[in-house]
Amino acid sequence: MIAFLNTEARQAVTLAGKLGVKVDTVSEFATRKGREADSAIARMDSKSQELKTAEDRLDAQLARINARMSPRTISNPLFVTLSAQLRSYAGQPFELTAYEDKSDRVPLALRIDFLLVNAGWQYIPPKGVMIGAKTGIDIFVGEGASAHAIAAGHALVDALNSAHLNAEFKSASGAETPVNKIGINVGLKPLLQ
Repeated sequence: MIAFLNTEARQAVTLAGKLGVKVDTVSEFATRKGREADSAIARMDSKSQELKTAEDRLDAQLARINARMSPRTISNPLFVTLSAQLRSYAGQPFELTAYEDKSDRVPLALRIDFLLVNAGWQYIPPKGVMIGAKTGIDIFVGEGASAHAIAAGHALVDALNSAHLNAEFKSASGAETPVNKIGINVGLKPLLQ
């Protein structure tokens, strides 16, 4: 049967040649189809790579959105590390305030309080409440604070920022700001954090 088909194919090629029509031999046909298949595979590989790149971009965007929406905290392993780092400022007085609402501010403030007390810092209850709205975490000392209090404030900012908590060191003035006590105000989570 195959021999018959090969004979018929040869006769068809010969007849086509007599009529001036170019007909591929089986080898030429296979070569041409192989090139077409290789080209199609290359296009599919390119499209596959484009889709993978788009998927990676979407995964990164989703991770950023999830990070923005997730509550701020200090993980347990980082808590242990930060507590050890801040222990060199044991005895440092601090006060901590946060808005009371349903956001992550109060749980985060409690976690920071626990961190500092665990590191041997001295909690002083605040004399007021925060009014208004702010974002991030402010760490402040009064004007004329000792070098030790300023260093402790900067160490706390570094510790909180290592947990990606957007803390800033500020100097404060006024009768309500004791000189060597560190104040901590926990505000809203920044939208772009």
